[in-house]
Amino acid sequence: MIIENKVIGERLKMYRNALNIPQGTLAEKLNVAQTPISRFENGLGGSLEVFFQLLGFYSDHFLISYLFQKEFVIVKKSEALDDLHIIAVERLKELKKDLSGVIDLIESAN
Repeated sequence: MIIENKVIGERLKMYRNALNIPQGTLAEKLNVAQTPISRFENGLGGSLEVFFQLLGFYSDHFLISYLFQKEFVIVKKSEALDDLHIIAVERLKELKKDLSGVIDLIESAN
């Protein structure tokens, strides 16, 4: 699956807006001019260096793997930890049920 520059740009802009940061402020934080950020957000691309700076910055706040997925969602890292905890607990419960069935089978075979 190929995701076009325009889609990546829209998603980068969504990340920035989710943090309520103007382009100029983001440019200052990254120590770059505002123009490269604008170019990326408008789907015009830019240097890999700036792209990696954007990814690095946003990865401090979001799970950026969704940036490259067909189904894009904004997941803040703080939310992700809660969700992952819930998922882990549910999977452990399922595993416990499965193991208990296996243990019953082993015990009944003896």
